[in-house]
Amino acid sequence: MGVFETAEIGPEDTVLVEAAGGGIGTLLVQLAKRAGARVVAGASGAAKRRLAADLGADATVDYTRPGWTEEAGPVSVVLETVGGRTAREAYGLLTKPGARMVVFGSASGVPVEIGSQQLLPVGASLIPFSLGYRPQRWPELARRAEELTVRGEITPVIGTVLPLAEAAAAHRAFENRTAIGKTILTV
Repeated sequence: MGVFETAEIGPEDTVLVEAAGGGIGTLLVQLAKRAGARVVAGASGAAKRRLAADLGADATVDYTRPGWTEEAGPVSVVLETVGGRTAREAYGLLTKPGARMVVFGSASGVPVEIGSQQLLPVGASLIPFSLGYRPQRWPELARRAEELTVRGEITPVIGTVLPLAEAAAAHRAFENRTAIGKTILTV
């Protein structure tokens, strides 16, 4: 909810959702569609792309493949959580003033590095989002997400449920980019 609200997405937007097959990405695809935006889902692999399409994405791209930006086309919003090269390439899709990139992670392990030489020509905004610097928002955001879920307006995707003893397997799935949706560890 926080990433979505920070981006101020509306029906006039074309939105690139990175990691669209993950737990947060699957929700962002649904929220952007609910707002009336055109959604381009970026995901690695066919299964994650299919999932994003099933959730309402208008187009899907595999951002791990060369040339993916040509497939994605220009966008007005990037929901950035991968970092590194993918972030730089995605920022290049923001071609008009008023465009914005909301950065909420760097799953690749490489930070988002976008300098003034990229920012100044287009005038697109680079906006950080983290509940780490505003943890008091967490209860309200969680409550609103729960309300949308209960009303059937969004559907959380649970990919895997594992016992806590298999936490290492869950981490391997994240590192290998094979996790889909949310992974839940139980005790």
